[in-house]
Amino acid sequence: MLDALPQCEDSDLFTSAEKAALLYADPELFTLLRRHFTVSQIIELDQRIGIFLGYGRMLRVLGMTGVGAACPLPS
Repeated sequence: MLDALPQCEDSDLFTSAEKAALLYADPELFTLLRRHFTVSQIIELDQRIGIFLGYGRMLRVLGMTGVGAACPLPS
C-alpha cells in the first residue's frame, strides 16, 4: 500500500475519501475534501497531520531517525 501512495489517484487500494485525504497537501483540493468530509472532519484531519508532522520533526531534531531499529515492528 505504501508503494501506491505516489499514484494514489490511480490506485484501487484507496477509497475516494482516502484519496482526497492523501491529496490534501494541495490547498486547491479543499473542494474535493468537502465532497467527502465535513468542515469539522477536515479540521480533525488537519490536527492529525500537524501532530504527525511535528512528531517526525521532533524525532529528527533529537537524532532519533533510527527509531524503527530501537523499536522494531512485528512482521
